[in-house]
Formats: sequence, structure tokens, C-alpha cells
Amino acid sequence: MDSSNIPISKTIAAALVEIEPGVMREIHRHPNNDEWQYYLTGQGRMTVFAENGTARTFAYRVSGVGSVPFSNWHYIQNTCN
Repeated sequence: MDSSNIPISKTIAAALVEIEPGVMREIHRHPNNDEWQYYLTGQGRMTVFAENGTARTFAYRVSGVGSVPFSNWHYIQNTCN
């Protein structure tokens, strides 16, 4: 989904991403927008690398909500077996 589906919003995009158990999505960033996440199933771990050189790792379970400020590098790993 993006502003073509929801015309009132010009700064949002949405996607359904499935990561297989034990797999990590590549490190990436979004230079223009924050990222919000909602965890539908399973459990995972995300590490966010801030522009000041610090990093934080967060653990998520079903119904967890995550966020990444724009331009911060991050990766997500499915920690289920």
C-alpha cells in the first residue's frame, strides 16, 4: 500500500514481509521515511544502528510493535525454530 491506495497520505508505504525461521533480512535503511512494524506471528529480533554510532537490539513477539527512525540502518531476524 502507498499513497496511490490511500490518497490522503503522501508519506506512508506498507508491506507484508515474511521472514523464514532462523533467517535474517539484509541490513537496509529508508532514507525518506520512518518504518513501523507490527508482528503478526512468531518472534524476532531487530537491531537498529543510529546515526550517532550507537546500536540497540529489540526482541519482538506476536502483537509487538517496532519502529525505526528514517535513515537508520537496521536488520530483522526471525528467531523461531
